[in-house]
Amino acid sequence: MGVLDLYLKYQRAVRRDRNVAISFRKQLENPKRVTVLIPGDDRMPAVVVPALRLLRAHHPDIRIVLVAGPDNIDAIRKEKMADKSIVFHRKRGTTQIGEIKRVAKEVSKLDPQLLLLFDPEHEPSLLALAEATGTPLRVGFGNGDRYPYLNFQMAPPEKDLYLADAFLKLVGSLTGEFVDFLDDRVRLRIPEGDVTRATRLLHFWQPKSDKLLFAVEPPAGGRDSDLQKYAGIARLLVKAYDARIMVLTEPREKAAGEALEQKLGALEPYRAPVEGMHESIAFLSRVDLFVGPNAPLFHHAVAMGTPAVGLFTRADAAWWYPPDDVRARALDLGHKMTEEIFLKAVQEVGSPEDVS
Repeated sequence: MGVLDLYLKYQRAVRRDRNVAISFRKQLENPKRVTVLIPGDDRMPAVVVPALRLLRAHHPDIRIVLVAGPDNIDAIRKEKMADKSIVFHRKRGTTQIGEIKRVAKEVSKLDPQLLLLFDPEHEPSLLALAEATGTPLRVGFGNGDRYPYLNFQMAPPEKDLYLADAFLKLVGSLTGEFVDFLDDRVRLRIPEGDVTRATRLLHFWQPKSDKLLFAVEPPAGGRDSDLQKYAGIARLLVKAYDARIMVLTEPREKAAGEALEQKLGALEPYRAPVEGMHESIAFLSRVDLFVGPNAPLFHHAVAMGTPAVGLFTRADAAWWYPPDDVRARALDLGHKMTEEIFLKAVQEVGSPEDVS
């Protein structure tokens, strides 16, 4: 069966056979070449890196080939987790088939022994790509219903399991070690040079200030109704804690940052100058609290242990909600949100006395 047939067959119906999941543990004792597929979701790097660190820790000589979208490859490249990167573009219609063939051919030339699919949603194009590479052992989440795309399937993540921990559990099932995503061996790390730059710029802004520094990220697109809500939250924080406000965004959302800055004019906020995502993350590491949507910066804050309050919507999947034992909370930004609920969450992730 060709790649086109597999791809179209998956879209027509999911094959269900709960007896096809086969354990290959003996083949995993010392893998040398592994391919990692991750979805195009730009929140993925923050939750994938700890799992890659755990894999590397157990197999120092392993060669990791990363297959992902261009933005995610750039983000993970900074972590130096992959020996080679292959860009997988998302395309429309049957043109996606050609992209699957191209990438599968490039991967198969590298003769990988193991393929890891870090995707809880089972994106059809990634499943088809996994099978098309011809990798002998293809590992991912499933209940035996993803064969032949995956031939070694772990139980899907529990509804209340944060995705970073789910990926660590997936790798832990292969390595025999299970760790928390904030474990020093696997947690997100920031280059010292990036942190130094962010620290200096903040010092130039307010060199002698001893006030707390809170970062607020507006949601993508910068709709006026959303900006009004986030501006109100920033004013509430200033009123409650006499804090400084920094407007922090991803580089591609500069316009939304500028719009929020204008709405907060009277507070004289600092809009962090960022050209790359690594710069945004460096600024994030210097704040006492981060407030933002269910977006990459929130999950980087969670990964670094930075106190954070996420403003989610009902459409957000449960696995994006951080666990209760970390310094982060996710709140539903709906009509039931009140000042009291928000300030309680801020207190839970770190009061002014113990925020660091």
